[in-house]
Amino acid sequence: MDTHSSTKPGYRTWELHARPIGAAHEPWRTMRVAARSALQAQAILRRLGYETVLESAITVSAQPDTMRPATLQPLVCARCGYELVGLTIESASVICPECSFSQPLVTWSPEMNTRESSNHPLIGIFAVIGMVGVLFVLFIIFMVLLTF
Repeated sequence: MDTHSSTKPGYRTWELHARPIGAAHEPWRTMRVAARSALQAQAILRRLGYETVLESAITVSAQPDTMRPATLQPLVCARCGYELVGLTIESASVICPECSFSQPLVTWSPEMNTRESSNHPLIGIFAVIGMVGVLFVLFIIFMVLLTF
């Protein structure tokens, strides 16, 4: 069963390098999927549990790979567990009608961050010292202008 039928208008077969999410030890393999754009092809593979290299996306004349359909869990409120399917999305979140919690649809996970955090305590200290220095210079300039 194809993920999308390549006979639909506007759909092309895209080829991307992919591997299962979280399986950095596995080699990249080439996968084909029918989609309207490379971004849509990437999203389809992501929902199927694959990470992709978007820069590798090309269109090909071959048929898409046969893949199992995506098994998606319904979106539920993180606070009370209420199913949020069909609700209006505002500012990348859905407000739960049960508990009024604003459920973000895009989240950040610390495991996905490869850089060290830029919120180091010394940054705040240097910001305060810099601000005091600027205020001191402005005070000196003000005092010099008053003496003239």
